[in-house]
Amino acid sequence: MIEKIKSLLNERKSLKGWKIEEKIVHSYQLFFIKQNLDMNRSLETKEYLVTLYKEYTSKGNKKQGEYCCTLTPNMTQEEMEDKLNEAEELTNLSLNQPYNLVDKQQERGNDKEVSFYGHSLKEAAFLIADIVFEANTYANGYINSCEIFVNFEKRHFLNSLEHEFIYAKSYAQLDLVVTWYEHIKDENTEEVELHQFFEFDTLNHNYIKGVVNNLFEEAKNRFKATRQIEIEKNAKVILKNEALKTFLTFFVDKVKIDALFDRYSDYKVGDEIQKSSDSCDKLTITLEPLLPGSSKNTLYDEDGIALRSLRIIDQGKVVNVWGSMQKAQYMHLPNNGQFQNIVVECGTATMEQLNKEAYLEIISLSDMNVDLLTGDFGSEIRFGYYHTKKGEVIPITGGSIVGNALNSIKTISFSKESCQMNNIKMPKFAILEKINISK
Repeated sequence: MIEKIKSLLNERKSLKGWKIEEKIVHSYQLFFIKQNLDMNRSLETKEYLVTLYKEYTSKGNKKQGEYCCTLTPNMTQEEMEDKLNEAEELTNLSLNQPYNLVDKQQERGNDKEVSFYGHSLKEAAFLIADIVFEANTYANGYINSCEIFVNFEKRHFLNSLEHEFIYAKSYAQLDLVVTWYEHIKDENTEEVELHQFFEFDTLNHNYIKGVVNNLFEEAKNRFKATRQIEIEKNAKVILKNEALKTFLTFFVDKVKIDALFDRYSDYKVGDEIQKSSDSCDKLTITLEPLLPGSSKNTLYDEDGIALRSLRIIDQGKVVNVWGSMQKAQYMHLPNNGQFQNIVVECGTATMEQLNKEAYLEIISLSDMNVDLLTGDFGSEIRFGYYHTKKGEVIPITGGSIVGNALNSIKTISFSKESCQMNNIKMPKFAILEKINISK
């Protein structure tokens, strides 16, 4: 099929170039309602994403257009030619400055078989289900629904400059809903239902059981959480989990070439995000093509650029930028590629150092966003723990936090311990100051 598409493209002498991405996906899926298997299915898909590049000249200026279409194995040659004709016509809808495709490189990749850590996808799915329901032992809580997907993906890339590679990977996804309810005498109570989605690339018994137990623990404490509490205005804020991931990803995006090109950022190599005089743990971030445990691993980005470990921020200073090949060429910056895995180094902080201070430990926020231009962020507190100066730990819900990432990073402390959330390895928590907490 690839050779047939390649032949059809090479016949089009009007094109500047092209790329083909063959994507093959095998997936075994389980759907549970409580502990009862409601449905299971096996899926196999194959598609070809074909991008056409064409140059146009207008008033002596060269412009480049591109368009991507999808071909499938069941198409006839006539249907494929019609699709490619349409795609070539549509290349003139969005014209930009010309840029070059990736030249032929020494091949790195793999061609692994369809499996998940030595198990068939079906075997792995049922093994994950056994571990999940092994944790379903709570008197007041239960797994409401559970969906398990074990996936194998294979990517075959080639372009008109003879750059070609094959890369394959396996990973699992767990979509889980737990419910918690306790009867409390003389009180009207409502059950708590929590949903969380996990991705991972290893069959790790302790990890899978741990995420289920943690979700039950949060549901239990959210059931007991209160809104009726006064929080000290100067209380420090502990960020962790998804909220911390969002906070740290802001700095990764600030040094992305695409943000520089679109003027959402003005960072350049050598700029200091934190001054040497700032009293804080210094930020160090490295982008990785491969990160054990991540479902986002790849040796090449979508343009076909070979990825190598890339430190972008070192001790609070910008040392590299990263991003799309197109924008890198426009800005005459290195083509370092587009990454999906992030490693943030730990710091010096421990929870024990906060024993005599009031602080708010945030477990989850409702869709925290950090404005890429200004660094401002704010979100409603779904659940957290308020630690008083007397050592009390009070589960809370409601209220909100407001702050600015560019200001907070100058006084931040990172934990000594690390944790991993799929494609980011980061400190287990961060201590932020000067955050506005409201009821």
